[in-house]
Amino acid sequence: MVLFIVSGACAMQCLQSIHSLPVIDSIFIFCASPEKYRHLMGDAYSKILACIDTEQELIRRVGSWIDLKNQTQFYTWCNNGNYSKQLSRSTALFLAYHILAKYVEFEIFNESKQDMLQLCRAQYSRNPLELKNIKEFELTYMPSDAIMWYTCASFVHKMINRALRSFDEIKLRAMTFFIRDLRQQLKDSYQNLKLTTNITVYRGACISTDPLTIVQIPEGEAKLSY
Repeated sequence: MVLFIVSGACAMQCLQSIHSLPVIDSIFIFCASPEKYRHLMGDAYSKILACIDTEQELIRRVGSWIDLKNQTQFYTWCNNGNYSKQLSRSTALFLAYHILAKYVEFEIFNESKQDMLQLCRAQYSRNPLELKNIKEFELTYMPSDAIMWYTCASFVHKMINRALRSFDEIKLRAMTFFIRDLRQQLKDSYQNLKLTTNITVYRGACISTDPLTIVQIPEGEAKLSY
């Protein structure tokens, strides 16, 4: 597992050839003008987690990445406190997402729509089409439109998915207001179906065998669902 740190100029030359390598887990761009390269942080280069211009911020980000990927150990305890079991990283991340959902549900974060829009405008400052979409979102968005905005081809799902993949606290906090609306609308839509029997839904994705190996639960480890 490799964290690849590259300058902006070199990134333009090598990203296409290195981004798909399985050994490359994450990429930081470290340069004097990060705003020139933030447009690269899209679906095509989803492993780019940040564009950074100071050594202090780079050190902080690298430290956080190490804590998340390699150093942190997770355990579960039974109710009587007499038994503990270390979890794999994949299961621990699953639990972290579950905790995030509870944070959203109980409104621990109180960031506003403007916090999200400010972050999105900084991300897409060089993309006129997305800036137009951001303006439309600002003027027309209603909580009842959350599913529509998340599923359409725009900045919303890109920003939400990138924040969730990177576990970037600043981005997650800024997106919380929308995640809360999306969660509530999904819940309301399900209840409105008034189903009398279970239904099966599918989501297709083309992935390599490596991610499948990662999500397989080791023998003897608790199976989780949410």
